[in-house]
Amino acid sequence: MGNQLLIFVGFVLSIIFSAVSPTIASAYINQLIPSEERATLLSANSMAYSLCMIILFPGIGGVIDLLDFRIAYLTMGLAIMVVGGTFAVAAKK
Repeated sequence: MGNQLLIFVGFVLSIIFSAVSPTIASAYINQLIPSEERATLLSANSMAYSLCMIILFPGIGGVIDLLDFRIAYLTMGLAIMVVGGTFAVAAKK
């Protein structure tokens, strides 16, 4: 029962974060970028996101096929924390 609850909570949190993060990013871009440049930046942001997903989704599927769902998700979570932490530290400098 404990594993199922943990999986459910993780799933719900991932859905919440995936729904909220584009809204936060868009609001941040709207505040930061002048309106004449905003559409170009939002378009480039959308294209970069799509390209990342085109690369990441098959890679994640391959890791799941080779190993296990738990290992794949653990690896992805750790990678996101490392990359996010690196960007956070770099942004403060």
